[in-house]
Amino acid sequence: MKKILASAVLAASLTACSSMGDKVLQRSDDLSSRPDWASETVSSFESGNKTYFVGNMIDDGGKSTSWLCMAASNATKKDTADQIKQKLDFVLQAVNDDMELGVGQLKYIGTEASNIVVSNLKREGCYWEKVLTQVNESSKGVIYRVFAKLSIPTADLKAAIRRAMDKKGISKETKKQAMERWNATVGTGVKADEE
Repeated sequence: MKKILASAVLAASLTACSSMGDKVLQRSDDLSSRPDWASETVSSFESGNKTYFVGNMIDDGGKSTSWLCMAASNATKKDTADQIKQKLDFVLQAVNDDMELGVGQLKYIGTEASNIVVSNLKREGCYWEKVLTQVNESSKGVIYRVFAKLSIPTADLKAAIRRAMDKKGISKETKKQAMERWNATVGTGVKADEE
């Protein structure tokens, strides 16, 4: 636990101290540039029939790159679960005008949907770059920036959300409103009556 906390503190301090003077020393697979999907600002996107979730981390590089990819994938799964819970909680609260659902039910649905989605995510990409960066005012150090790209068929994402709602017996009308709100705010095209 102390090592994880130390890595988190190191990552935060390196992020705070890094500047435009960072120099990429090496990239995974000897790529000439970062892939389009490897972004600190985009956490999910749709392409074709899949929904992708992207996560990233910074590490001091004391581990193998395969370990770094696994750690970035695990961090992305956790972040994805949190995203789905928050978005589904928001959507359901917005359509819960008549208080059909209690707080416990709302939380259960978000947790259930995120668990189903995360258990079906597949890693589709890992990209890392070894970077020389400013670690404090007087010295530079080497870090690794690591990105993981995970995917789930969009139809499976839709099914997971519907399945979680079905388990709590939400009325058809509330479910329909929730799916419409999800589509408007999240954009995965989920329909309440879709099989």
